[in-house]
Amino acid sequence: TGIVAPHAETQRFLRERRILARLNHPNLARLIDGGLAPDGRPWFALEFVQGDNILRWCDGRRLGLRERVRLFLDVCAAVQYAHSQLVVHRDLKPGNILVGGDGAVRLLDFGIARLLEGSDDGAATVTLAGSRYALTPEYAAPEQFQGAMAGVATDVYALGVVLYELLAGVGPYPLDRHDLTAAERTVRETPPEPLMQAIARQVPGAPEEAVRLSCRNTSISAYRATVRGDLSRILGKALAKEPERRYASVEAFAGDLSRWLDGAPVHVSGNGLRYRLGKFIKRNRIAVGIASALALGLVATSVFALRAAWSERIQRDAAVAEAARVTAVRDYTMLMFREAAEQGRDTTLTARDVLKRSAESLFARFADKPAEGQEIASNLADLYIQIGDIQGAVPLLERLITWPGIEGNPNVL
Repeated sequence: TGIVAPHAETQRFLRERRILARLNHPNLARLIDGGLAPDGRPWFALEFVQGDNILRWCDGRRLGLRERVRLFLDVCAAVQYAHSQLVVHRDLKPGNILVGGDGAVRLLDFGIARLLEGSDDGAATVTLAGSRYALTPEYAAPEQFQGAMAGVATDVYALGVVLYELLAGVGPYPLDRHDLTAAERTVRETPPEPLMQAIARQVPGAPEEAVRLSCRNTSISAYRATVRGDLSRILGKALAKEPERRYASVEAFAGDLSRWLDGAPVHVSGNGLRYRLGKFIKRNRIAVGIASALALGLVATSVFALRAAWSERIQRDAAVAEAARVTAVRDYTMLMFREAAEQGRDTTLTARDVLKRSAESLFARFADKPAEGQEIASNLADLYIQIGDIQGAVPLLERLITWPGIEGNPNVL
């Protein structure tokens, strides 16, 4: 549409026209033409954007929080482009951010913009309109109220306020825009209200909490889960009172928002291992779930295999021990009768004599092999009983009971 400048604003219009002429970005309203009216006043014509301001556009379509952040990134892209052309907007607010019927963002109104390397016509670097500051209190950074030089950090702050309002439906703090002194004190001294409190804040003329949540297509619990943590920290950095504590560029601000959308770690939250691991798990829930299930299955299989191997080992060891005991009994029995035969060539020995001699030497012979000794002693006692000599078995059994390690041998007695 064609715009004709009043005489008092001639210099500002000339400056804006020069600024717009050097900007070319899909999210900026294009400068179509400019010149001088017959009466000598300058004019320029901008692209006509048929749409609504970004807040009403999002509310009317009940865009969720993540969709709002994605749309906001287009605003950041336009502002970052302007900064790359050494232009600061200085009056970013929803009224200057329109969304057309095609869903594309268009950034308007560079009327109070200035060049980062100084104005080409010697204009002041502070935002002045006559003897007053030309600013919108709700979106102005603290330094603008003081008349300080506006820079990249000023636009970062205003973008933070716009995003805050997109998320909560109200600004970071209640302001009386008609009392500039009180507004300045609030902006400079009051910390931004937590988003969970802001969504429920009562503001004259503003929708109730339930309506705001409905416009964002969410519930109070889902809203809380979305805005807490990283998103709140990102906003807190953008809205820092001191310019040096804010994001150094709009690109850095948008980068953290993009990482938040992707579920990746954001720079403002640090780089701790626990934080990064939590982000990785959230970002790869399905893959982590499958990997965890496989890992648990592998652990279970390994435990089963180890238990089976351990059981086999125990059984193998028991079999080896049993074989050793059987062999020891057999060998000692053969030895017992062989010695008896050698000793009895000239003498007639009875079975009781053989058992008695064997019992006497048994405990000394197997002092270092208690398992085999106990097995043989038990068998000798049984032989006494088999031949009917109970009294002969009693001393052997009494000695056997006191043999060290008898408790751990289930094969004895």
